[in-house]
Amino acid sequence: MPVLDPEYYFSMVKKGFVATLCLVIGLHTLINASAATQVKPGAPCSKIGSTRTIAGIKYKCVKNGKKLVWNKGTKIAIPTPKTTATPTATPTATPTATPTATPTATPTATPTATPTTNRAQWKIGQYMDGWHWAVPGNKWVSGKPAPECILPAFALKDFVDLSEVQWLIPPGLYRSNDYKPHGAIRWSGIPEPYKSGVVVRLPFDATIINIFTNFTEEGVFQFGVNAVSDCGIMIRVGHLYEPGPDVKELLEFVGGLDKGTNNEVYVNAKMPKGTIIALNVGQPFGTAQGTGAGMDFGLLDLRSLNKNPPISFSGDRTLYYPGYSVCWLEAPWFSNEDLQTLAKIPALGGIRTSDYCKNSG
Repeated sequence: MPVLDPEYYFSMVKKGFVATLCLVIGLHTLINASAATQVKPGAPCSKIGSTRTIAGIKYKCVKNGKKLVWNKGTKIAIPTPKTTATPTATPTATPTATPTATPTATPTATPTATPTTNRAQWKIGQYMDGWHWAVPGNKWVSGKPAPECILPAFALKDFVDLSEVQWLIPPGLYRSNDYKPHGAIRWSGIPEPYKSGVVVRLPFDATIINIFTNFTEEGVFQFGVNAVSDCGIMIRVGHLYEPGPDVKELLEFVGGLDKGTNNEVYVNAKMPKGTIIALNVGQPFGTAQGTGAGMDFGLLDLRSLNKNPPISFSGDRTLYYPGYSVCWLEAPWFSNEDLQTLAKIPALGGIRTSDYCKNSG
């Protein structure tokens, strides 16, 4: 995801182009909204072969007699995690040198498999017994006494493999026409081949309190989650592509796989450390700028407001994410070893400082 250089942005403000930019964006949105309402089977279209994706259904402009109309459309398939059977090793018989009486073995109790998640306790709605957004008050609170957080927050190796990362973006920047309290990590992009097999895991025992889904302009399914530890450390990951088994079941539980527009749902789903959130990330195909293997990554400390408050986001935005996000490129959130690993990864555009990251340059 490209970064909008802050110096360029503010120079645009000084030159008085903000009003023009807002007008163009508004007109573009109105045009798109109008066009979207006309895309249905049999409705007229203007360019043969063009496609539009609405609510997870891909429509194509075809010729019907002398007219160009939208066809019936096809539903876009949702990626399903692939499982591979693990072969069972054949034990090797060990010969006995001298025949001896064999004592009778004591039977061993067969261990009972423990489910990775307690699905029976999943709920839709705010997690009022744990960390949740309080209104009134406009702040994060826990519905029960929270244990003390032990920092570093977690080990990066328990979260995702960063050995082949191309670049990163620090959290707390204005980019892509919006303020981003989260950062981003990128493994591949156009024109390189898509980097498959980027696995994202829960780095600690957590409660997933939000799950969100959408389809990109090119019809690619995307999802993300907010996962909070009992002490109040939250990770927010987005632009994920193929869900792990437990998260796929959670998406089906909330009906998120069938949503074609941006959709964020409050949930209460406890999952243990090591649970696979995603088996692949980003957008594996297409020509859009975001195509490739990448994901959004935000780290939040819900216990208190950030001491470096965001200064660039619009005043009508709440502190829901911006006020509690932190710089995951700096101490105390990760170990010195992990911080050194992050420091070696290039930053897109060379920008390593932001509203949150004051000492990362």
